[in-house]
Amino acid sequence: MSTRVSRFAFEVLRGLDAAGVNPGDKLVVAYSGGPDSSALLHALLEIAEQKPERAFRPEACHVDHGMHDASGEIAEHIRIKLAELKVPRSLVRRVVSNYAKKGESPEAAARRVRYEVLSKIANDWKAKYVLTGHTASDRVEGFLLRLVRGTSGGSFTDIALSASLPYGKAGQLALRPMIELKRADVLEYVYERGIETFDDPTNTDERFSRNFVRGSLIPLIQREMNPKFEDHVLHFLATSGADKRPSATAGDSMVYAFQPVDDASSKLDEVKLFLETKAYDHSKMTRAHFAEIVKALKKPRKGFEIDLPGAKLVVDRIFGFRLERRE
Repeated sequence: MSTRVSRFAFEVLRGLDAAGVNPGDKLVVAYSGGPDSSALLHALLEIAEQKPERAFRPEACHVDHGMHDASGEIAEHIRIKLAELKVPRSLVRRVVSNYAKKGESPEAAARRVRYEVLSKIANDWKAKYVLTGHTASDRVEGFLLRLVRGTSGGSFTDIALSASLPYGKAGQLALRPMIELKRADVLEYVYERGIETFDDPTNTDERFSRNFVRGSLIPLIQREMNPKFEDHVLHFLATSGADKRPSATAGDSMVYAFQPVDDASSKLDEVKLFLETKAYDHSKMTRAHFAEIVKALKKPRKGFEIDLPGAKLVVDRIFGFRLERRE
């Protein structure tokens, strides 16, 4: 059976590996039916199909907040779609207006209720991890919101790869394995694979500040001022001291390549897979190249560079694997 997966699924797999998730672990996927959560779920299914030895056990959880007239209809479509995918599922209806606390905004109430449900599902299913579809684009949006609302560079906090699960038990984690992927990557994956998605109308309601930032402000900046605005913000977060994303485990890097391993040779499949996603023919590599990679993986270093035929493999603290081709 082929072990090749798409670049997108590879990045999801790398994020899960960085967070310490093991094959066979139970994963509760927060599933709205939109592009982000749909891409995440399908990436997990792709991994299971193409790399069964790395397969996880996902259960999709959809929370219908009843915030618009079509929410019940969308929930039914999602139920049917998940049944077709043969994915274990939990569909819960919690009308936000019935659960909101005094002075709580609809957004805040929906988030609280959603995590209360997700933590209960995780407890019932004895799952340690809850996965959400946060992307690098969410990090850019959060940066702008905090900047507009007033903060100093030293107090910026970034969305973590992993964090304690709100309302969960000790040791349960909320994971964002797509946190290094941008929304454009998500949309490309969804389009190329013909994945059906169900958009919540509230996600385009620009009365909500995050929707305004996402739908109007960032596109305006990219169109009129800087088309690489997202990249520049992400670089700022990574290099200015504002990047406070905690590692999966205290002291470890977010990228598994930096964690010293006893059997580093087992990681070579992941290196080969990365090279394949970059259309690099690793058959040109010699045993010496692979031996050098194995040696580097056994050392707790911040990063390393290895010369390959026609290219250079770079592993750094922020960006993980990178392939630099020579002219």
